[in-house]
Amino acid sequence: MESTTPNETLVAARPSLLNSRCSLLTDQVFPLLDLLRCLVFWPPASDFIFSESNWRVLFGVSLGHRDLPQANCLLVLRLLANAVAADGPRCLAPTATDSSLSRSLVTVIDFVPKLSQMVDRIKEDITQRKQHQVALATLLHNMAVLAHLAASSKIGTSPLLTSLRVIPSLCIRLNLSFLSLGPNHGPGGITLFHPDAVFALILGLGTALLSATLADTSDEIVKARRVRLISSAAPALNASAQPTSQGVEPNHTVEDELAAWEKVRGVIDYWASTPTCVPKVRGAAIDLLRLLE
Repeated sequence: MESTTPNETLVAARPSLLNSRCSLLTDQVFPLLDLLRCLVFWPPASDFIFSESNWRVLFGVSLGHRDLPQANCLLVLRLLANAVAADGPRCLAPTATDSSLSRSLVTVIDFVPKLSQMVDRIKEDITQRKQHQVALATLLHNMAVLAHLAASSKIGTSPLLTSLRVIPSLCIRLNLSFLSLGPNHGPGGITLFHPDAVFALILGLGTALLSATLADTSDEIVKARRVRLISSAAPALNASAQPTSQGVEPNHTVEDELAAWEKVRGVIDYWASTPTCVPKVRGAAIDLLRLLE
């Protein structure tokens, strides 16, 4: 019988462990998910967790499940956020090659557009689940930071830079969608959100704006680009605009964009001026307004 090293034994055991655990009922798999969100910081484990077949199983018992089991969804959101924090620096290293693009980042980048399609389904329910808010906001913040670092430093592989190109606009749209829920509930809307979640959403929104509008011209032109970009992502504008034809982007008039900007400014000002907001949230919102005005 051939001998194996301890590491080889562990690697050989992992497939059977994952398959056996995920064959359990959906409401019994959360201890494994809790373990995986920690193991993802070990590169070999990350590559295994986010292999195509394994991720399909993990997604199916959490965010892809029709009932959206709450514990599983929370832990998988944390897993995704940790994966970006763990594997992002590896792919941005000066020594990274095209083959260095980790499977976890490919998975997360592919997932973010799907998350934008899930927003209408989860955003009202998420006001009742503050830990989910923090996990989701952390994921969006980490993605915005990764996209900004890749775009501003020009460090990273070509596949990574290409894949991240759409992330800032998606983060802007998603962050605004969740931040706009607060004003819908008046001053009491502050209590529906975890301060850390709102803080991360505002930071992610500002970071996404910076990466999407790198300062290559005058400050006035850059600010105008930022205002137009954030206005085009406003939930009110997207809800009212109709495509001109199939597959063609909606036409927005100047009046539409001005109205959308007023809506966006009102959302940010809500978090900047409501007295019951914690200081760090108000400060971040004030800084975001300065970035735009």
